[in-house]
Amino acid sequence: MRQGSILSPLLFNLYVNDLAFSFNNILSDPFVLPNGNKLNSLFYVDDLIILSRSKVGLQNCLNELSSYCNSWMLRINPKKTKILIFLRCTKKCDYVFHIGSEIIDIVQNYTYLGTRISSSGNFTLSLEHLRQKALHAFFGLRRHTDFNKLKPSLACKIFDSMISPILTYNSEAWGAFAKSDFKSWDSSAIEKAHLQFCKRYLEVHNKASNITCRAELGKLPLIIDINKKILNYVNYLREKEESSIVKQSLKISIDLHYNGQ
Repeated sequence: MRQGSILSPLLFNLYVNDLAFSFNNILSDPFVLPNGNKLNSLFYVDDLIILSRSKVGLQNCLNELSSYCNSWMLRINPKKTKILIFLRCTKKCDYVFHIGSEIIDIVQNYTYLGTRISSSGNFTLSLEHLRQKALHAFFGLRRHTDFNKLKPSLACKIFDSMISPILTYNSEAWGAFAKSDFKSWDSSAIEKAHLQFCKRYLEVHNKASNITCRAELGKLPLIIDINKKILNYVNYLREKEESSIVKQSLKISIDLHYNGQ
């Protein structure tokens, strides 16, 4: 096929379709969803996440993956393959995992589909990562555009269309765990980037009143837009079939919330 053919994703999905089922034939110690279905892997194009609740289960899956790739002439990039162990404490694990003869690094955080996932389960690193990406884009725009000479409405429109989507990326997931009160939200990495834009445009000191700077430009804290996105996404999930993974994941999140975990 030609490079970029729209058939590529479909044919690749058909090609690796058996891999997901092969994990069911081994002792993988998968996660069990509320409806009783077992979850041991997630696919997105050529990205694969293997899930297991035990060291032995994960290594069995890695062995199966190595065997499958050898049979079907697929290559695994060991430099991009990492192990992330979710722990509430900072206990150091001395586990060793391998694919074939390659030992896989165990990391504390990993960026997957643009979101930095931490072994502790919090999104602090992810929000800082988004902030840095947004500021990089903002300063790139400033090299070609004198924002201070633009009308406030136009400057805000540029921010809302080019910078805000970076800051709120995947906020349907991490936004549910963000600080919801406005006073605490101002200290978050995401709102700090928003306020930095406001104060740079107004050419005021960094210690100027946050509320006043936003009001001067007719801006609201980004947490409001984030909460809207969360509500829209929850409504979207409620309409999904009961058997879907995202619907089952929502039930897990609700149970954890009401159990105070």
